[in-house]
Amino acid sequence: MDPEGARTRPGAVGRPTPPVEVRIVGDDGRDRPTGEVGEVITRNPGVTGVLPESRGDRTDVGGGWLHTGDLGRLDADGYLYIVGRKKEMVVRGA
Repeated sequence: MDPEGARTRPGAVGRPTPPVEVRIVGDDGRDRPTGEVGEVITRNPGVTGVLPESRGDRTDVGGGWLHTGDLGRLDADGYLYIVGRKKEMVVRGA
């Protein structure tokens, strides 16, 4: 988070910095309009996804886009706000 954003955008977690890309998508996989909540998906050439079989859900939608399971929104200036989780997650034996 840059200092200006931290001061002017309470609740934001920052803006993606290239080469990282972030999109907000609906259940249909289509991009949500600016300000609307959807699932946060991300693409970064330095990170690969977890195999879907190991998590019991889909994590990679092709083209390197990784489903995070987080719900969020982007504002008009590209700041990301995380507002919740798409599914409840229980960690056992960790």
